[in-house]
Amino acid sequence: MDDVELVRVMYERYVDAIYRYCYWQTNRSEDAEDLTADIMLDMAKNIRKFRGESSFKNWLYAIAKHHLMHWLRKKYELPLLPLLDNAEYGSTWIDPGEQGEARKKVVALLKCLPPRERAVLDLRYLKGYSVKEAAKELGISESNVKVVTHRAINKLRLHT
Repeated sequence: MDDVELVRVMYERYVDAIYRYCYWQTNRSEDAEDLTADIMLDMAKNIRKFRGESSFKNWLYAIAKHHLMHWLRKKYELPLLPLLDNAEYGSTWIDPGEQGEARKKVVALLKCLPPRERAVLDLRYLKGYSVKEAAKELGISESNVKVVTHRAINKLRLHT
């Protein structure tokens, strides 16, 4: 069996399962379709690299997991606040000592958040604390700092 025939057979055998897996992870048919297409294309490009050390199905799902992880990282990437992503301010990070216009805008934007979320973002992004330092300062767990940060940033996205 040549490579083209092998790709066709494997595509027909696994495309529906890969689509269901992607849909289960994304909960959106458009994203699942795009991911499935990318995964199957990657499978076709790399079929000669399959060494048979595991089943073909496991190899293909490893490709799928890689694509999904990349997709999730990109989807949930922490945004840079648009007002900070500006050459006028020279960088995307506000120096804790800076009292410029960008800092004032961020502080005003944070006022729309509940006190706990505001405190976490203030420590993390305005004062430059690490997750561990912010957790210690606020008396909460590191995982809670991450969750509160994620929720607060999502709220800010709605306000910008």
